[in-house]
Amino acid sequence: VKTRYNTPGPPPPVKLVESTSTSITVAWEKPFTNGGTGVSGYELWIDTWNGGDPRMIYDGSDQALVFEYKVSTSDSGVFSQILESGRQYLFKVRALNYCDPVDPGLACRGNFSEPQLYTV
Repeated sequence: VKTRYNTPGPPPPVKLVESTSTSITVAWEKPFTNGGTGVSGYELWIDTWNGGDPRMIYDGSDQALVFEYKVSTSDSGVFSQILESGRQYLFKVRALNYCDPVDPGLACRGNFSEPQLYTV
């Protein structure tokens, strides 16, 4: 019999590390509960200050030891033009683990942290 674990709990709210006119760096901590198995990584999401358009800006599904991310107004590719100087954005993070005994490669996503509003 294989044990089914629970999803991790929500991490504490995202913290501001640094904000400039061209970038913002945020950090997060581990959730208080891991669901019975180790946290395998994190997803960082951003939204406009009034909500309604959330986007994942960091997919650290297998990066359990990464707790900080910097996003810039000059980022290119899929994350291009997400940030504009002088605007406010909501940041939230959630933890992931592998909780399914039938499909051990299936990531289980926990609840999001409380959103935090920061200005670039």
